[in-house]
Amino acid sequence: MEKGDLLINDAEGWLKQAKEQFEAAIASCNQALKIKPDYHESWYYWGLALAKRVL
Repeated sequence: MEKGDLLINDAEGWLKQAKEQFEAAIASCNQALKIKPDYHESWYYWGLALAKRVL
């Protein structure tokens, strides 16, 4: 494997890990919103995580 291929694999791994963290954040916000649907901070962080996941 060439050095460039290793860098690409490493970057893909980091992106996958970041996406999984955003998925976990979204799930946490969903749980909080089930308990207290009018909690604006949960909506705020839910939106941030959702937007970052898409990027």
